[in-house]
Amino acid sequence: RAPLILKGCMDRLRDLFEEPDLIAQSYAVGVPHIIRAADLQRMGDAWEVITDRVRAQYKGWTAEMFSWLLAARFAGLRFAYLAEAISDPLAPEPAWHGIDAGMGGDPCHSAVDWRHNMVFPSSTTSLAGPWLIHFCEIYNVTYEDVEAGPTEAVEAQTTWLDKRGVAKALRAAAASTGKNFSSMLDCDAPLFQLPPPDLLERRPAGRGHSGAA
Repeated sequence: RAPLILKGCMDRLRDLFEEPDLIAQSYAVGVPHIIRAADLQRMGDAWEVITDRVRAQYKGWTAEMFSWLLAARFAGLRFAYLAEAISDPLAPEPAWHGIDAGMGGDPCHSAVDWRHNMVFPSSTTSLAGPWLIHFCEIYNVTYEDVEAGPTEAVEAQTTWLDKRGVAKALRAAAASTGKNFSSMLDCDAPLFQLPPPDLLERRPAGRGHSGAA
């Protein structure tokens, strides 16, 4: 078929370059998007064309993400941050305000039986969310092992999550157990290890006893 011409492209996209806050407010890259099928259809052709043009200049794996926001702007669509979702600590997502204010409580204490690695509803604490967490980065916290005695060397423990390493960890677990699973949705697949219930109260590893946690 003949190449698609995006008429008025520069005029429709001009505001993205002239209004410095517009992208942060309505066109963040990388966060999950909820969109109606009719709106997706409106921007589908433009997304295909713009993706090819972006990839001709930029070879990074986020090329289709940048072309997504350009196509959305071309189609006249804008996105709004949901108060129930968090993704990027640097983005103005409303849910972060509640988390910083402690509205989410401490889920390690309120919803986890760490002795049996079981999660259950809390009858005394009502958490305010968020409901959706997009793990787009590598998250880790290194803390001191408080089980060590006064004369024992304090051992550093680490809790971390990298979504890109989940598939590799599943393959390694499958090879070591002889079980055939490739997804976390498989009934025989191992679950994530839970952090200690008092993680937020522990001192980060490497800090002196007089240092702030």
